[in-house]
Amino acid sequence: MREGSSPSTPTPGGVRHGGRPSPPTIRSVTDDQAAAAVAAERAAELAALDRARADLDDVDRALARLDAGTYGTCEVCAAALDDALLASAPAARLCAAHARPPAG
Repeated sequence: MREGSSPSTPTPGGVRHGGRPSPPTIRSVTDDQAAAAVAAERAAELAALDRARADLDDVDRALARLDAGTYGTCEVCAAALDDALLASAPAARLCAAHARPPAG
């Protein structure tokens, strides 16, 4: 053992002399919590950005259908989309029958 150190003196690596790990310090727990909060916030921001990009893509497709004269019709069967559907989801592309996932 080095002179001036005791078995309970933590080393910079977090291990006490004598081989036992030092308990986590309050600061390290706080730093870990802050890092986790930043990571969670970043993940939420990236998810919001992905949703915004998808919404913009939907609007671009709706505008292209408007220019082509096919806005308000199902992309699969060309049936007219319900006015209530278009009022609630102006970028809708599928009729009710085709918007549902396949059964089974």
